[in-house]
Amino acid sequence: MPKADQRQTVQKTFLENILIDSSGPLSHSEIMHKAHKAGVAMGRVTVFRYLKKQLEAKKIRKIQSPRGEVLYEWIESTQRHQHHFFCNNCKTAFPVEGCGLKVSGFKVPRGFVVQDHEVQLIGLCDQCKAA
Repeated sequence: MPKADQRQTVQKTFLENILIDSSGPLSHSEIMHKAHKAGVAMGRVTVFRYLKKQLEAKKIRKIQSPRGEVLYEWIESTQRHQHHFFCNNCKTAFPVEGCGLKVSGFKVPRGFVVQDHEVQLIGLCDQCKAA
C-alpha cells in the first residue's frame, strides 16, 4: 500500500494536468481559480504543499515575474531552462523558445562560477499591441 504522500489523489492529478497543459507559467491564484472554475475543491494550503513537493522533486520551476509575483511552470524532461516574455498590459507570461544569451560574454568576478541564468523579456504581447 502506498504511503499517504505517494497516493495519486484527484487533486494531485488535477494540479499536475493544469501545469502540464498550461501554455505558460501560472501563479498560485491562477491555479486556484482554474480549480474553482472546474469544480475541483481544494484549499490554498493543499496547492502550496503540492507546489513545494513538485519543486523539491524538480518537476516544476519557480519564476519571479517583473511585478514580483511567483509563477510556477512544469519542466519538460528535455527542457533545461526557459526564458519568458511578460506582457506589461495583460500581465501574462509567455514561454520563449531558445536562448540567445552567451554567458561566456560576461566578465564575472575572478573565482566566480556561473551555474545558470535568467532572462526576462518585457513588452506588449500581440493581442495587447493590436488593441
